[in-house]
Amino acid sequence: MRFEELGKQLESKKRTLGDLARYVGTRTDGTPNYTVLLGAGCSVTSGIRPATVLCDTWRQEILHSLGEDTTKMTPEQQRQSLREKESSWYDLQREYSSLFEKRYDLQRQRRMFVENEVKDAVPSIGYLYLTALVEQDYFNTVFTTNFDDLVNEAFFLYSQKRPIVCAHDSSINSITVTSRRPKIIKLHGDYLFDDIKATDRETESLDQNMKEKFIEFAKDFGLVVVGYAGGDRSIIDLLTVLLKNEDYFKNGIYWCIRKHSDIPEELRRLFWKDRIYFVEIDGFDELFSELYSKFNNGDCLPAVATKTETRNDAVTTLLLQNESRFPTTTPTLISARQRLTRLTKRKALANQIVNPESKEKAIQSSDFTDDELLVLTRIQRLLNEQSYKGAIEILLLEQQPNIRPNFRRRMLLLQIDAHVGLRDFTAAIKVLEGLIAEEPKRASWHLRKAGVLFDRSEKYKCYERALALDDQYQDALSALADWHIDGMGNVVGPDKATHFEKAKEYLYRAVEVNPKHTNASWSTLHRLLLDHEKPKPKRESELNRIEELMEKQHRYSWQLLNLKLSRMLPDTEAKKREGLLSEIATAKERDAKDNCDWYETLSLRLMHKCGLRQEAEDICNKLFKSERRKNSSYLADTLITTLREFFGDDQRAKLVAEDYLSAEDFDFDVFSKLFYLLLDLNEHSTALTLLEKHKPRISVKSEKVLFRQYYEKIKSFDAALSMVRELDTLTGKPDVMTESYLLLLAGRSAEAKKLLQTYLESKNYSAEAAAEIVNFELAKKLSTGAKPDNGRLDEVLKFDVTPRTKAAIAALRGHKTDALAQIRDIMKTDKTFRFEAMSWPVFQDLLSDDTFKKLIYGA
Repeated sequence: MRFEELGKQLESKKRTLGDLARYVGTRTDGTPNYTVLLGAGCSVTSGIRPATVLCDTWRQEILHSLGEDTTKMTPEQQRQSLREKESSWYDLQREYSSLFEKRYDLQRQRRMFVENEVKDAVPSIGYLYLTALVEQDYFNTVFTTNFDDLVNEAFFLYSQKRPIVCAHDSSINSITVTSRRPKIIKLHGDYLFDDIKATDRETESLDQNMKEKFIEFAKDFGLVVVGYAGGDRSIIDLLTVLLKNEDYFKNGIYWCIRKHSDIPEELRRLFWKDRIYFVEIDGFDELFSELYSKFNNGDCLPAVATKTETRNDAVTTLLLQNESRFPTTTPTLISARQRLTRLTKRKALANQIVNPESKEKAIQSSDFTDDELLVLTRIQRLLNEQSYKGAIEILLLEQQPNIRPNFRRRMLLLQIDAHVGLRDFTAAIKVLEGLIAEEPKRASWHLRKAGVLFDRSEKYKCYERALALDDQYQDALSALADWHIDGMGNVVGPDKATHFEKAKEYLYRAVEVNPKHTNASWSTLHRLLLDHEKPKPKRESELNRIEELMEKQHRYSWQLLNLKLSRMLPDTEAKKREGLLSEIATAKERDAKDNCDWYETLSLRLMHKCGLRQEAEDICNKLFKSERRKNSSYLADTLITTLREFFGDDQRAKLVAEDYLSAEDFDFDVFSKLFYLLLDLNEHSTALTLLEKHKPRISVKSEKVLFRQYYEKIKSFDAALSMVRELDTLTGKPDVMTESYLLLLAGRSAEAKKLLQTYLESKNYSAEAAAEIVNFELAKKLSTGAKPDNGRLDEVLKFDVTPRTKAAIAALRGHKTDALAQIRDIMKTDKTFRFEAMSWPVFQDLLSDDTFKKLIYGA
């Protein structure tokens, strides 16, 4: 029966889209009254071939194998031929099932076919609207007869909510009706499993647990059916039984059907039951876009697609490039496509004017006119090309008296970037002070000023001023915490403890202001406690508490898994290690396909930390072949570290770094790793060229540190010392450790002894100054021939038990065997230590030792 005939025959059962919107929109306390059942028709615009197309293909293939020429046969003639010749298995009423079973004998074969069909599918625009309606609590549970993963993938692409997915009968009991978390229940299984239900015999009934759960939901919710023709017995028979009892589907079943559809006889009979109605729709995408629009005052696009910070550009491009995924069959969808196209073009412009090194919040393209965006794009291009003077000329020229405030503000920020690029910090500060004078209560200006200053005390004043203006300003709280953490680096005793406690205080306030698991302050706090909270019971308790709080938000978040990984040690028991690996694997399955490599890096780092060489090598090889390493700084960074430290593979690490820097935006971590690698490989001139090329992109502090490393490697120690002292003057924070180290390398042990003695006397030779004490004892030995103070060194070993410190002290004492054993242990997981070991003054007596040479050169 055609849909038009159904409408005439059962006119009283026909409802409009407006009626459906009214029923779904009528809720109590924002609790949904309806669940959704999606069928194969919902997957068509996402790129999955519909049953009709598959049937046409299989039918022709089967007839061709029987020797018939199908090119001149109509589909009806093909069906008639099969009815006459293959009536033993061919069933016109169950054509899809019978053809599918004929073409593929076994479940595993059918599963592999389905997997191949769905692999390139991308959720169409309708799924964007569906997930938005779930976020707004119009729906909470989605049943589907489909094998694909489109609904789940849509949540990861278009939504902040993470659904519970059940595709197996044995796991359905864990899903509760009252849970607020979105639920996806795959009635016929998932293409990942061999026991999917695809043929007529397999779909005659649902698995018992799945059936019971469907019935449980039917007691409390109505049902909206979309894209499902009712072609299998399992669902139709169950609905038939449930509709006989008034305790089920009290809010009714609303079956959405496209115009001109064929209606199976079983479905037609079902419409004679009470509490079931049909609604004429144009399609899956059209239905959910119209419902969204009706529930949101006519808005044509959910906020996730319109906001710069939440829009997924890659997905947006896929939608806009494919008319099937984003049809323009209704006024709402036409407006949506036009709006998204316009926003995408504007974002492309806006993205060019956001300084990737800036900590300012990314700008919204809607803040500017098209003409303003073009000007800003031109200026940003000049900044990217390091044409800072040309950028400033345009900036000064464009600052007219009638300039709009947003545009002027952005221009001044770019002007600051240009002055910093020219290393004209006085001019940059002058612009910032002008902005502060105009908007004295704008806290972000003070943070921006702190970013240009070098003196630590002046920075602190800016941070305090920002926090005084806004005591809930997370960035100011994080900046103050970082200031105190940095301060821990050159103090000991009570001063260090004070910095530690203040850093903790600010970080706890930062996560209280923004408790989301994505807040980076959680990671900073976790690392601070892990490294510096000395009473072990207290440390473990606080770390556990942090992880528990994050776990309540998102058990499988990448951030949480990363924190758990940081607590793993080489001797961590296998059970804990396997448990974390299992969590990483689960998170990888639940997340979007594009994020798989992120979880691979977690696994790789875990293998590295625990010394599992073969497993780490397998992942390394996989990631090395991935194109994503060229545009993911984190992936490239992790791969470089593992290749160098675990495998000593400097050449592949070099290739990863060079590929990233040539293919993607500048990233300081990747850049610095390449710079140090080049120095280690004695490619000094190449390293210098790299540094000169990217010097304007990095801070002055980083620039001086890197130049110091360069001068050290070429044994220009006076120049290296000059860099250290310049940095001391800039920051007001003397680096006694580095200066004494360079003096020892330069053979100026008496100067090193004097410098360190003055420093250590002021610290009462506290064991916390471990590195300084080791260098002092070495400088004393080299300059006067005095033996090391073993009592002092023993105190250091009570405080610092790291292999590096143990190796240095053993070498200082002349305990060659112990020193070599410690170096060997370090080299198991960090082969880059061979470059450090060759240059450390404390190891100079080992350089001629055959065992040492074998460790260093045979690694």
